[in-house]
Amino acid sequence: MSLLRLVVSASDLVRRQTELTLRGTELTEPMITMLWVLQPSTDMSMRELAAKLNYDPSNVSLLADRLVTMGLVQRLPHPTDGRRRVLRLTERGDALYHEILAQLFERSPIFKLSPEEQQQLRDLLTKIRSFESAADDHIRRVLDS
Repeated sequence: MSLLRLVVSASDLVRRQTELTLRGTELTEPMITMLWVLQPSTDMSMRELAAKLNYDPSNVSLLADRLVTMGLVQRLPHPTDGRRRVLRLTERGDALYHEILAQLFERSPIFKLSPEEQQQLRDLLTKIRSFESAADDHIRRVLDS
């Protein structure tokens, strides 16, 4: 139980630091997550974005609408399928993303770890995430019974 408490406590600390960083920007954590996924200059459909983020497509649509209204994301025609649209960061969205990322690097306790410790943490968290589908199946079975 002490390990679980430490994980929850560390998660809370990272979340609080993220909320502090986002304060005053009108961005929510899901919105900055969308910017993070779109950041490497990739055009992505909302369906692809929803799958990558594991978000409901209707939520992605609402978040995208807000980001477009804020001038951080633009909707463009799909390069090969005229019926579809893709999302792309605007210059303003890319600049804001990098500004927030720099602040997170300064504030987040994760970046106080050495590069080796960060890699260890990344490896362990990746391993824990690999159990996600089995855990989801177990939760569904418990809830269905």
